[in-house]
Amino acid sequence: MINLPLNALRAFEAAARLNSFSEAAKELCVTQSAVSHQIKRLEAWLETPLFSRQGNALHLLPQGQELADTLTLTLGRIGQVCNTIRVQHKDQPLVIAAIPSIAAIWLVPRLDAFQRAHPDINIKIEYALHGSPINFNDVDFAFTFSEALPSEPNARSEIYLSGKCCAVCNPSIAAMPEIMALNPTDMSSVGLLHDTDTSAWKSWFEKTGISSPKLENSPTYQDFNLLRAAAIAGQGIALCPEAMIQNDLESGRLIQLSKTTVRDEFNYYLIRSNIRRSHSDKTADIFEDWVKSLKST
Repeated sequence: MINLPLNALRAFEAAARLNSFSEAAKELCVTQSAVSHQIKRLEAWLETPLFSRQGNALHLLPQGQELADTLTLTLGRIGQVCNTIRVQHKDQPLVIAAIPSIAAIWLVPRLDAFQRAHPDINIKIEYALHGSPINFNDVDFAFTFSEALPSEPNARSEIYLSGKCCAVCNPSIAAMPEIMALNPTDMSSVGLLHDTDTSAWKSWFEKTGISSPKLENSPTYQDFNLLRAAAIAGQGIALCPEAMIQNDLESGRLIQLSKTTVRDEFNYYLIRSNIRRSHSDKTADIFEDWVKSLKST
């Protein structure tokens, strides 16, 4: 390989790009005379001038322009590669975006066990808003809820948990004989709670063959966490995803009134980014294996 005068080439590139020895000196944190010396050295090595000097004005000669263009392009590309390598070796967190129900009820309460087992893995949890796109350049994993398998060009999706919903309520409401008999009038009198709209309850009554009461005046909640809190507080009967309320059913905070389920076609999905980020694939594999193991617990 030719023994290139690399310092001189760098000084020349800066001076040509900035059209000034003094500005090049500031960028390189050297003196103006040092830049001038390096360029003279380069011209001597090339055995040809690169600038024409008219007083204090600099003008690149054709051979100087050709060299400057090549150096700017090449050094720019080298800089990009170096920055990419630096970023890849920074201790950036594993980013998990989750809809509020998964984040608050399923993931966060179990996350302490993962962090104890893998204290060297830095985790960042953020919300994924239902219906909003997820940027998988910045996110490693996402938990979403939908009727169909999400199609993401930069990620792979799979069913994580069932989204089917059952009718549940506070034990004090479930103790009423007329409620256990699923009398629609009595059910309506204690309150039917809705998640976003009344469609789930309409489907439930159609599926059970029970005449539906009027639903329009019942409370509606935009977030499942709010709906669950209202049901636990005894404010009415709610249709909740079985997967999200297993602990509530096991502890007796909520009582299931019927085996009839709705939204059987909905699921919670685990989505993994295909875009390689700063951490290794092994780190992402560890988290994926762990989070999948939760489905059996």
